[in-house]
Amino acid sequence: VDKHVCYGVSANVDEETHEFDYFAGFEVHSAADIPEGMASFDVPAATYAVFRTTLPGIGETFDRAYCNWLPQSEYQATGGPDLELYDGEFDPNDPESTFELYIPVSK
Repeated sequence: VDKHVCYGVSANVDEETHEFDYFAGFEVHSAADIPEGMASFDVPAATYAVFRTTLPGIGETFDRAYCNWLPQSEYQATGGPDLELYDGEFDPNDPESTFELYIPVSK
């Protein structure tokens, strides 16, 4: 859909082992549009809390979002997949380059 925007998707988190599935890729119009040998992951529509972060700060941002912000907000995590949005300005070689974390929430 937009070759300048890519996503990271974290899903199926095991609370005991902290293992999870991670998908990296691009949005497509249809799963039929993906090359053979690749997988698709449907992300359901949701309301998201959005946090800006850097690659070195991603763990701290997740901790702050789940341990500080959520308990003090009127929202609750829905348990859906967390998203990372990397726009065309993101530079993976620059530790100060920012991207957005999306955590699905409900009231």
